[in-house]
Amino acid sequence: MRNHEQNKGRILIDVLMVIAILAVLYSITAVKIIGMQTEAKIAQTKADLKTLKFAIDTYIMRNNVCPKKDDYQRLLISQTPNIVFGNLMDPFGNTMNSIYPFDISSNKKNYVVYSVGLKRNGKAVIGNDGRVLIEGTPIFETNGYD
Repeated sequence: MRNHEQNKGRILIDVLMVIAILAVLYSITAVKIIGMQTEAKIAQTKADLKTLKFAIDTYIMRNNVCPKKDDYQRLLISQTPNIVFGNLMDPFGNTMNSIYPFDISSNKKNYVVYSVGLKRNGKAVIGNDGRVLIEGTPIFETNGYD
């Protein structure tokens, strides 16, 4: 009888050890997966911004003017032939429907399109001289200076 109770105790300890090992492996894996998701969002953001820069430059070549600040993506989508086929959303924006912010210099020659960035605190504005002034940590593309 005593041998049987000792075996039960060992089995319980073995099961607890396996659970502890699995928990450690899970936590290591979860941290790596979360890191990879963040890297993927950053890569997607950079690709989206390059696409938008190309689309804005194309719009300017076709129309000899920058798109309006408030509805620039709608203007890019409505071009014939299409420059872009739908709104591109900032994965770091406040909502799932946050389009990438866009700023134009007052002389309408320079622009910056940006993401608020990983910390969601980024902002970018552009001056008439083409210099981009940033707050926080935005990710951006511009036809001015970096």
